[in-house]
Amino acid sequence: EFVHPIIARFMGSEAQLLELLKVLDDVAADSAHNIPVATKALATIADALAMYAGPAGGLRSGPASNPSFRAAFEALQPSALRLEEAVELLAAQRDRWLQQRRAETMMRAARHYEGAVARCISNGVLTCVCATKATQPPSFGDWAVSEVPSRIDLAGGW
Repeated sequence: EFVHPIIARFMGSEAQLLELLKVLDDVAADSAHNIPVATKALATIADALAMYAGPAGGLRSGPASNPSFRAAFEALQPSALRLEEAVELLAAQRDRWLQQRRAETMMRAARHYEGAVARCISNGVLTCVCATKATQPPSFGDWAVSEVPSRIDLAGGW
C-alpha cells in the first residue's frame, strides 16, 4: 500500500508511466538473486498498470494465460528459474500491448504480471527447508500438539 502514492505521482502522463515501468523492470532484473524483492517489483508493475488503466480497463482479476506470455512464465518454472530472462520477456510483451494504447490490454498485462507474481511466490515457498523429527505417537486418548508455519492468503490470490 505504501507504493500507491508513489505510483500515483507517475500517473500524469504515459511517458512518466513508461519511466516508472523501466525503473521497476531494472529493480526486478537486478534482484534476480532476491526473489522477494523481484516479486514486489513485479507486483508494483501490476499495480501501476491497473491504476493507469483505471475502471475502463475492466476487471483486474481473471486468467493470465495468453500465449504471448508463455515464454516468460516458462522462465519462472522452479526447475529452471531464469528470473532476469522472465523480466525481459514480460517487459517486451507488456510494451507491445501498451503500444495499442487501450485500457483493456493494459489491464490484461496487469493480470499477467500478477500471474508472474504468483509463480515467484510459489518459487519462494519451494525454497523453504523443513526439518522434522520422528517421535512416538501419543497414547490413545492423549492430546498431541503440532506447530508449523503457514501462509494464509485472505485476499484469495494464491
